[in-house]
Amino acid sequence: MGIKLRYKKPGFLKKANFKKWQDYHQWQRQMNEKLQEIKLNYLQAVIILCIQWHHDIDPKITQVQIANSLEIDPMLASLSIRTLEKNGWLIRKTHPKDTRAKSLHLTSKTHQHLKTIERLLNLQL
Repeated sequence: MGIKLRYKKPGFLKKANFKKWQDYHQWQRQMNEKLQEIKLNYLQAVIILCIQWHHDIDPKITQVQIANSLEIDPMLASLSIRTLEKNGWLIRKTHPKDTRAKSLHLTSKTHQHLKTIERLLNLQL
């Protein structure tokens, strides 16, 4: 028989909303597991949907505008967008009005999977 140890949870965890953080990460893991079917993670799927949504407003949406729209760090957006481009989900082109910026365009592969992404995220857009 082993010794059974009882550990007391630090009181600050409740005040720090640690349970909310745990719940969020559990939910995010579940979303990522669903999206593995099409080899995307949650943030990549949301970026794709955001580009699609913005396309009607501005077909030359940039990664800075996507980062601002999603309220995420521009470097995180850049890393995710670079991975999406490498895996054939989107194309970055030089922006016609600002040569320093890149406009984002979904590929035909992405357009074929939009409904699947929405279904996997349980969205009805």
